[in-house]
Amino acid sequence: MERIQDLPRQTMKRMEGMTGALKMLNEQAALLNQELVTMTVRGRGPRAALHKGLKFGVIPLESPATMHRRFQPLTEYLTQSLGRTVELVVGLDFMQTIRDIEDGVTDLAFLTPTTYIEAHDKFGAVLLVKALRKGLPYTHAAIVAGFGNGIERLEDLRGKRFAFGDRMSTSSYLIPRSMLAEAGVRLEDLKDHTFLGHHDDVARAVLAGEYDAGGLMESIAVKFLDQGLKVLKTSGEIPEFNICASKGLDAGTLESIKKTLIALDRRNPGHAQVLAMIDQDYTGFASAEDGDYDGVRKLMQSIT
Repeated sequence: MERIQDLPRQTMKRMEGMTGALKMLNEQAALLNQELVTMTVRGRGPRAALHKGLKFGVIPLESPATMHRRFQPLTEYLTQSLGRTVELVVGLDFMQTIRDIEDGVTDLAFLTPTTYIEAHDKFGAVLLVKALRKGLPYTHAAIVAGFGNGIERLEDLRGKRFAFGDRMSTSSYLIPRSMLAEAGVRLEDLKDHTFLGHHDDVARAVLAGEYDAGGLMESIAVKFLDQGLKVLKTSGEIPEFNICASKGLDAGTLESIKKTLIALDRRNPGHAQVLAMIDQDYTGFASAEDGDYDGVRKLMQSIT
């Protein structure tokens, strides 16, 4: 009898696995198409020292193809300003982006707080700058639900299905999980939880009724409010995303890249377009210190 009762759950898990595999294939195809358009060729392993170009990795907050479109203007700006080719490399997941900068596949990377901490603490990635959102170096996470499902508070999520983004994500896993814990909701109190990878996938899954609620960046949640998504709670301030570099880059190159990024000014129309493509609320970049992320680091250590 127990085996029969467990069949729907087993079937759902198999369906999730098949859906995830198909999603990954579609993303690989979309990313390959985008990279062919810009003639960006992905490599593995350390690159020759004589090669003067740089490769810029990006965490896939949304689909890799979408992230490619968002960051292509920035790499073009860096290419023009630095006088050397900067090519874009978008990871298929968060861990791949970290491995790429560790293995020498990329020289630079746009990372979340948690992925930066992982990259810095494990292999010495060098922090260059942090983003400014409307002039401030902070972002927020949100826990969302659909209208009409009777969920109004985080406490209502006991016994419900919850969608996170990536296990390595700050604003679609670490912070939402902490917010649930503060409301007295543990993972074991949920009916089920899963990791969908991208923030926009979390929003779509909640809107489709596949999950009752989910955690994601507030800025991405806002994009889906007019489609029926509602915000149950917004987090406190989270240190903004950052750009870091491989420890293998020389000091002169690091300083040139840092100055070039900080020089982006929203008052300059060309710069404004570059920043708005990354995030419509981005106004520039500022110098960053490892200590800026100590609060996130402590939270990572407390949540297992």
